[in-house]
Amino acid sequence: MASIASIISGLRFGRAELFNSIEGLSERELTQISMGDDWTVKDVLAHVIGWDKRVIKILPLILQNRVDEIPTVDEDDYNRQSVGAWRDKSLAQVQAEIEATQQQIIDIISRLDHVEIDMRHEWQGRTITIRSYVIDTMTEHDRKHAAGIIEWRKGLGQQLDPAAIRADLLQRSADFMNRLDELDDTDLVDKTAVGVWSIVDMVGHLADWEELMLRAAYHIYDPSRPAATPASGDTNEQNRLMVATRAGKSWPETYHYLRETQRATADFVAQLKPGDWKLRGPYPWPNDQGTLAELVIHIIEHYDDHQPDLEQWQAEQRSKRTAAPQKPWLRWLFDNEATGLAKKEYEAAIKRAGRIWNIVRVMSLNPKAMQASMRLYSAVVHCTSDRLGRPEREMIAVVVSQANHCHY
Repeated sequence: MASIASIISGLRFGRAELFNSIEGLSERELTQISMGDDWTVKDVLAHVIGWDKRVIKILPLILQNRVDEIPTVDEDDYNRQSVGAWRDKSLAQVQAEIEATQQQIIDIISRLDHVEIDMRHEWQGRTITIRSYVIDTMTEHDRKHAAGIIEWRKGLGQQLDPAAIRADLLQRSADFMNRLDELDDTDLVDKTAVGVWSIVDMVGHLADWEELMLRAAYHIYDPSRPAATPASGDTNEQNRLMVATRAGKSWPETYHYLRETQRATADFVAQLKPGDWKLRGPYPWPNDQGTLAELVIHIIEHYDDHQPDLEQWQAEQRSKRTAAPQKPWLRWLFDNEATGLAKKEYEAAIKRAGRIWNIVRVMSLNPKAMQASMRLYSAVVHCTSDRLGRPEREMIAVVVSQANHCHY
């Protein structure tokens, strides 16, 4: 006959199998990807908690020989209630509770003897014992769900579409930058644009996080490279520190920083082979890890998070200007449309000024004219002579623009 310690060991073993089956999964895999029947792994854990709680309620009834008071339940309804009770709770809360409920059960069983564990009771036409009705059922239940999760995990890699992820990344970043380039300079520095952030703050925030995630991706791809230092557990505090650190940076510097980070991310993703997307490692925030594919998806979703902020601010500024005379609209090439000479001139503009100003964009449909104009500009303004240096030439340009009422 197994000792009480062995019985408890068996319970712990079943739960350990369940925990081992989810080891290494990212928080997104645990909480967002369906295993079927609209349940995520987190929902499975919540379901197990529900049945643990039922055990905690019925154990005293069995021990007091009051089995006739054990309530019957409709399993489907009970499962829905158990899962629903934890839907709005965090993964950390669910993980803490599933450990706590098992410990409560173990605490009760550790105080029992074999007579109590194997005493027979008649309930609804069947004979039950604590061993058969509680202990064995709990262990089988945990191991059944562990096996189901392991089987589900085998199909996770097959759902990956690297080409689609790569295309989404390029499209989202291009969409964001195109929208950004439509804003005027005065729109960029207003501290009420996104809560207490300016657009400059938000762009720096995006670049900081993308760079952090890219460093984590480098490490997952090549563990010999240094791991990204995890951000603090308090995301709001981490964001505040990031913005404060970048407070002295100019808009051209911040814009250029995001551009360069985007290029580095695109270059990294472009060289990944099919098997690389499934590589797993730590993410740059506490207590999370997962695949390279999931990490790239996080980068994409970060653009999705902030694109509405940009669109809303742009709409608000547009509405404020409706009383002003409307400027003519000119067709130009967006960044992802530029090729050949136009692309070369766009890249030169970013290197020169940190962004592509609209005065350059309006010439983009005629790249040769754009190139000639920029060469003339450089020859007139950027050169020096015995009489006029560049500062004096820039000042003359400002005075002429002012006299002509040209805001540029």
